[in-house]
This record gives sequence, C-alpha cells and structure tokens, in this order.
Amino acid sequence: MTTKVVKSIEEIAISLAEKFKETAVTRDQAGGNAKNERDLIRDSGLLKLLIPRGTSMVKWTFFN
Repeated sequence: MTTKVVKSIEEIAISLAEKFKETAVTRDQAGGNAKNERDLIRDSGLLKLLIPRGTSMVKWTFFN
C-alpha cells in the first residue's frame, strides 16, 4: 500500500525558507548565485500558482 503525502502551499514555502536560511550567508559571502535555490522553487511547484490559466482575462483561474 502506498500513501501519497501532499504538503500544503504553506508547508512547502516554510520548508524552502528554512533551506534558504541555512545557505544564504555562506552564498552571499562567497559571492555566489542562487541557482540551486531557484531550482528548488521551480521543482516545488510554487511558481505554477502564479501562472493564470484561460484564454481571456475574464476566465483566468489560478487553481485547477
């Protein structure tokens, strides 16, 4: 039996923020970029929440 674990949007955002907090100072001091963090955001699915769907502005929906 498999159980699918679904995290809420808030849980995903908090998890990402905690990961970013761990690496921010080191990354900034090293003069690096945030590519790994951007990839984590993309992989989380949170960006899809910002892309409206539909063919006209009147019919846009944000959740399906």
